[in-house]
Amino acid sequence: MRNRIIEKPVAELYRRIHMENLDGQVQIQDAQFTKALYFRNGRLDFARTTVIQERLGEILYKLGKINQTQFWDLHKMMEGRKDRLGQVLIQARILDNQTLALALAHQVMVIATNALTLTSGAWEYSPDPADIPEDSRLAIPIPRVIAAAMPRLTNLAYFRNRFFEKNPRRLPLDQSILAGVDSNTRQLYERLADLSAFTCGELDSKINWATDTVWSCLTHLYLINGLEFTDPVREDGGIDLNVESMLNLFNRINSGSTDHYAILGLKDTATNEEIKNAYFRLAKQLHPDRLGTAPDPEIREKANFVFAAINKAFDTLNDPQRKRAYDSGETDEDGAADRTPGNLKERARLLYLKARTLYSQQRFWEAATLMDEAVGLDNDKSAYYLLLGMAQFHIPSLRRSAERNLTRAVELDPWNADAFSGLGILFQEEQLNNRAEGFYRKALSINPDHKIARRRLEQISGGAAKKHSFFGKKK
Repeated sequence: MRNRIIEKPVAELYRRIHMENLDGQVQIQDAQFTKALYFRNGRLDFARTTVIQERLGEILYKLGKINQTQFWDLHKMMEGRKDRLGQVLIQARILDNQTLALALAHQVMVIATNALTLTSGAWEYSPDPADIPEDSRLAIPIPRVIAAAMPRLTNLAYFRNRFFEKNPRRLPLDQSILAGVDSNTRQLYERLADLSAFTCGELDSKINWATDTVWSCLTHLYLINGLEFTDPVREDGGIDLNVESMLNLFNRINSGSTDHYAILGLKDTATNEEIKNAYFRLAKQLHPDRLGTAPDPEIREKANFVFAAINKAFDTLNDPQRKRAYDSGETDEDGAADRTPGNLKERARLLYLKARTLYSQQRFWEAATLMDEAVGLDNDKSAYYLLLGMAQFHIPSLRRSAERNLTRAVELDPWNADAFSGLGILFQEEQLNNRAEGFYRKALSINPDHKIARRRLEQISGGAAKKHSFFGKKK
């Protein structure tokens, strides 16, 4: 089964393979590359890649094992040879066996750590054993791969969104694994025994750490099975989100009559500590997870809107540079600038750029919130409705809104292949393959080389989709 990385990161797969000591192969694909990783007994044995920067020749050059002249001559050395590059270099006495083994291990680590930090593409796991020679199996512990990748795992939104309202509970962890984590992660692990009564969203205020540091450590421990997340105990066993308070705040935010300080219930003289305390108080009270299984989708949609606004307010006021700009009016983030048509369109453009970044970080609620505002300021840009629709697509309760906005993107620009492809993805995910196929074919009639539409169409039809010209005739 193919899993989209944007919905289920590779890190979750590594965690499962480590915990269950799995064998098998993982194929990771994007439009630009293919990677293959091979596991046995929960360890990484080998990896292959089509990424140029991850190929063995590049690795050897970066490690200083071959010089520039040798690097540029590699293609000549391989002409007419069926042997692998490493063996050719050994035969040419450029490398010895030990150096090659170290370089291969380094290459496999590079492939695996880069795969863990991907934010796009798809992966597929197969339990089929890998055909790797015994003397080539590296048996790299997955916690070692995770530790190497953590400094570059900057997209923590997936884990923060999942576990913000959960309580962390420490699990027994082998000392050899614990020795491989950084000092902050080790320190948090030791302190978790006294912090299990608090939700993850409260931890940074309790231990006075930066929010990103806390979530990096929590994520690291979760991936190596050093903790689990449990639901907080509710006294009444039911919905404990104050719906009336949430709706009042929603109406104030939606009317544009409030600013970041008012959203957090603060004066503009609030200290950094007061800002943090207010944020965690509201996040705890108004987190959408507290709705439980509330049946009204409109209430849940508004709760998510409010929570995204609370996060936006905190992200601005908690950052000294952004707070100074906000306080001094140097940014028109909340409409402080003159609302002339030119300013409105420029503000919409800036919101679009911010939302693209948030979307790439899987922060879909925040991206959708910004784009909802952007299309209100400038409602004739197909690209704006496209991004809004794709962000809403990832939020199940907003699928109908996503369809409306993607349709609007098509209406504004009938030659926008991406918008047709987006509608195809939406209907395919809803198991409406006939409708999806029609949109994919329309996208390909506009752009015969549209990779996403072609790949998706092949998934539906079970075969290669033929290229069509602009008028639908076969090339």
